[in-house]
Amino acid sequence: MIVRKAKQTVYALVVFTLFLLIFPASSMSGETAPPEVTRAAIDGLGSFLNAIPTSDLRHYGFPNEEELTQSTLGSPFKVYTITPDKILNYKPEVEISSLISPTDLWFFPVLSRGEVRTILTIDKMNGEWKAVAIGSAGLARQLKEVEDKWPESRGYEHKFVRVYQAKSDFVMVSKEGTIKVTLLESARIALKLDQEEKGVYKLYSPSTVLPQMIPIVRQNVQSRE
Repeated sequence: MIVRKAKQTVYALVVFTLFLLIFPASSMSGETAPPEVTRAAIDGLGSFLNAIPTSDLRHYGFPNEEELTQSTLGSPFKVYTITPDKILNYKPEVEISSLISPTDLWFFPVLSRGEVRTILTIDKMNGEWKAVAIGSAGLARQLKEVEDKWPESRGYEHKFVRVYQAKSDFVMVSKEGTIKVTLLESARIALKLDQEEKGVYKLYSPSTVLPQMIPIVRQNVQSRE
């Protein structure tokens, strides 16, 4: 569930806390968000949190309203994608790092009591960075689990990739020049794979995963022609 339209009131405590935060480079993208992206997140979080109905708090990962008011922003990560033509023309010998391209989206994990609760999405709208949505508590949890499973402290680097035409999210996990991918829940559903046990997140060769997306992408592209 995602909230896209915010009320006008904000939580003063949230805003005050956000101004005290320092945003390091995210281990999920290895990139530092531009200052204007961070400012959009700071300016937008309070109103988006306030737009969440009390009855829907748990859908957004919050057990109660008190934790909602104590929320802060975590380290952001950039969203990458692979365009349909690159999926459809994929060859196993092609490095996946040459296939991905950055989008304008930045995801900011929303934290409460040190736990990841949901995601605030920042996008560039008419040349201006804005907070555009909050939600995806399940995705926020999965990304935290991937970082815990393959931690930066052990030399792993991560990039979040969303293949829109395959309705699939995965994370590129690299170490010492070797790139693997781990599938998130949406990708496992789209590819009709069995769900893994909590926290497993196996690593696969891109040449194993990407060919399975070709028929899905082709069908979606053809349906829109």
